[in-house]
Amino acid sequence: MRKIYIGGHRMKKMLCQTWCGTSKDECRGNMMKNGVYWEAVCKKFHTILKKKPYRNTDMLSSKWIQISNRRTKFNCTYNWLKAQQQSGTNDVDMFNAAKEQYRVEMKHMFAFEKAWELLRFDPVWNKTTTS
Repeated sequence: MRKIYIGGHRMKKMLCQTWCGTSKDECRGNMMKNGVYWEAVCKKFHTILKKKPYRNTDMLSSKWIQISNRRTKFNCTYNWLKAQQQSGTNDVDMFNAAKEQYRVEMKHMFAFEKAWELLRFDPVWNKTTTS
């Protein structure tokens, strides 16, 4: 049997979409217990793929923790630089400067650009402070 592989960027983006969709569920949303919540995320994730489940809730929640932690750190860096933005710099300049600052501080490249783009305007993530 052939192993199903969904590319890294696509998988991260789909996980972010399903996490956001599940957390905004008007009926249950964030009121679900952790296990039930991740079961709902897992089900939506595989429904989008139109494939049989190949990742369990632990795999998805572990990946989400990694995305969330690194995205939060990057967002803090981006917001800090944006608060000091000089005249004539645009969003692309700010993004590139934040990626470089993140690389210097964290000693690895920021690998969650698509996830950050998807989440950066989400109200849950706009609460990140710049200090």
